[in-house]
Amino acid sequence: MNFSDKMFFALGNLISAAGIIFSRDGLAQKLDQLDMLEGVDRRSFNRSLRRLVERNFIKSFNQKGQLRYRLTEKGMRKITELKFKEKFVERKKWDGLWRVVIFDIPEEKKSFREAFRRRLRFLDFFPLQKSVFVFPFECESKMNELADFFNIGEHLQILLVKSFGSKDEEIKNFFKPFLK
Repeated sequence: MNFSDKMFFALGNLISAAGIIFSRDGLAQKLDQLDMLEGVDRRSFNRSLRRLVERNFIKSFNQKGQLRYRLTEKGMRKITELKFKEKFVERKKWDGLWRVVIFDIPEEKKSFREAFRRRLRFLDFFPLQKSVFVFPFECESKMNELADFFNIGEHLQILLVKSFGSKDEEIKNFFKPFLK
């Protein structure tokens, strides 16, 4: 498919999505039409929606007798985080090598160290030790970008390892949903 065809295909999808989004259907029906609720029953959907409202990710309000929803600033930040996580690394066929991220960030940069550790957990890295995390896919360039962002590049090492001995099964089980 050439670029022009891809453009027309994308525009067609966008027009279809806009038609669904601006329809008078309820939120659940719209998401269902966009194939975003595959395998989710109505009760689970409503419970999740209530939870998102309670956690202030979405605001509900009544407009002309109809219940409406609006994404809050906190909800927008959460979407941005999830998109970052999705785009962080392409999870393709595993090459059999583990990426081991080791860091020794000094106490005067403790807040960066804690934020970096939280980010690794958020990105589904396996915590082998407090400052040692494992990941199965190529992530070196993205890790260097993250280290630059936190200004901790000189305190970070990334190793390629074939095995962890007795810990191999535990680590493989942790990544089982991602390994092909």
